[in-house]
Amino acid sequence: MHLSVLQSGFCLTQLRPEVRKSHLDLTKLQLKVRKSCLDLTKLQPEVRKSYLDLTKLQSKVRKSHLDLTKLQLKVRKSCLDL
Repeated sequence: MHLSVLQSGFCLTQLRPEVRKSHLDLTKLQLKVRKSCLDLTKLQPEVRKSYLDLTKLQSKVRKSHLDLTKLQLKVRKSCLDL
């Protein structure tokens, strides 16, 4: 049993560099995630503005559609009058 404990200690000692590397990799990944979150936060106002622009455009399209519908009715009426 004493030998297996020593072997385990030896394996853990050899594992440490890998664990350190993994820890550094995770730290780097964490920094990338933080940067991505900041980038997304910066992008959020632009997305809101784009959404507002699209909403305004949608209103214009609806108005144009109504105008076209009215025009279509006028054309039909004119055709009937002819």
